[in-house]
Amino acid sequence: MGQCFSSDGSAAAAPAKGSGGKGGMFGYPTNFEDLYDTGKELGRGTFGTTYLCTKKGMSAEEKAKHTYAVKVILKSSLQGEGDIEDVKREVKIMQLLKGKSHVVTLEDAFEDKTSVKMILELCAGGELFERIISKKHYSEKDASTIVRQMLEVVGACHVNGIIHRDLKPENFLFSCEEEDSELKVTDFGLSTFYRHGQRFTEVVGSAYYIAPEVLQRGYGPPCDIWSIGVIMYIVLCGRPPFFGRTESAVFNNIMKAKARLEENFKRDPWPKITKEAKDLIRKMLNMDPQARITASQALAHDWIRKDGVAPDIPLDVNVVQSLKDFTGYSKIKQLALRHVAQTYSDEEIRDIRDQFALMDKDGTGTLSLDEMIEALQNMQLGADENKRNAIGEDEIKEIVKAMDYDGDGEIDYMEFVTAALHITQQQRGDKDAWLGRVRTAFDKIDADGNGYIDLKELESELAASGETPEAIQELIKEHDANGDGLIDFNEFSAILRNRASSRTRSRSRGSRGSSGKGKK
Repeated sequence: MGQCFSSDGSAAAAPAKGSGGKGGMFGYPTNFEDLYDTGKELGRGTFGTTYLCTKKGMSAEEKAKHTYAVKVILKSSLQGEGDIEDVKREVKIMQLLKGKSHVVTLEDAFEDKTSVKMILELCAGGELFERIISKKHYSEKDASTIVRQMLEVVGACHVNGIIHRDLKPENFLFSCEEEDSELKVTDFGLSTFYRHGQRFTEVVGSAYYIAPEVLQRGYGPPCDIWSIGVIMYIVLCGRPPFFGRTESAVFNNIMKAKARLEENFKRDPWPKITKEAKDLIRKMLNMDPQARITASQALAHDWIRKDGVAPDIPLDVNVVQSLKDFTGYSKIKQLALRHVAQTYSDEEIRDIRDQFALMDKDGTGTLSLDEMIEALQNMQLGADENKRNAIGEDEIKEIVKAMDYDGDGEIDYMEFVTAALHITQQQRGDKDAWLGRVRTAFDKIDADGNGYIDLKELESELAASGETPEAIQELIKEHDANGDGLIDFNEFSAILRNRASSRTRSRSRGSRGSSGKGKK
């Protein structure tokens, strides 16, 4: 289990976990003793002790199929309502993720007067940490299998509005003792639900695996990707990338991660490790969480793809958010993004291509409204009781309406790429490359090459959208900073940098919002 840290980086008193039940604090069943026999102790942690347990009234053969681990959390260890809520949240998260690949299954939860008992799938293969110790390091082939499973489960967590916040080798278990057995994540005690854009400030986790933005007290889902990057590094060489004799020394090295990582890559065994592996580590250990690779993007990486074929890729929460944001952009910004999207090769946006293929269930090469609804409403599985991550059908129709550039009732690949581009990630990555793409897009719209985009050029570009000359003139005014009636390159670049939606700004001025076209 990870720890909470005080502001100076030292270990603070660890948060205890909560209680309740039908007649108790939690509302959980109280008949554990009627249903299960408790066996030997399997392990002790900060927040509880785990025992073997079996269902009662079964033959020896049946018991072999119904043997579990029971995590016992003493109510006396709980320190107030906050700890109680922590336990309730841990159970709720595991119930939500039940049936997902690479997640230890929570079978049930009970309570009595003294404790809460969580009945968990028994993973007899032990911790990933133990295997790293015994093997020293993994081959790249075996390591990629391990990292792939981690990325798949983290992608599923993020789509479901969950951040784990304590990913480390000790919290990944092998389902059995076979060398190639499935890897499963456990211990959601520090996990939390999140909504898009929400930032957390509590410093939690385990020192070696904590992302820099966690130490800076402003973080979200990318912190889990950082932790996987650290684990991948350890799996390949047997040592942590950011070592220190004290916690504060570890944290200091984490804040200098870029320089430390490049120094480490000059030492054995890294010169012998493929450039693809090091490239993925660099992308997962990017100091800027906004530019850091996502789980779905990492699953499309050359080092992860198995025989050139992507593994099961979850719907990328960042792609979904980009689609939602797209509906609020002005027609000029949507047009600019379309031309920027055309500057990418298929390989450069392979992760988006994989997302498109994931949603294109019938393989027609276009997405229907029904396919969009099916894909995006799956995001509601991650909505908590306040439905804060849910996407309603009306909102999906608005997304499709904004994406459908040619108005034919289907979303083709380029329309999808245009809306799905993670603009912030692109802008904060290779800045020169991004500026070059913006220049190419500008030059494409500036048909006469005079260095300005005028009304006539925009009328030509937006003809399919049904915008009137008057509406286009209003759009120019909205983005024309110097008031000359034209859009120059700096103003064009600013359009792509501006995160505010045209509709919001227009409402604040009392003028009409940008128009859109509907599905047939």
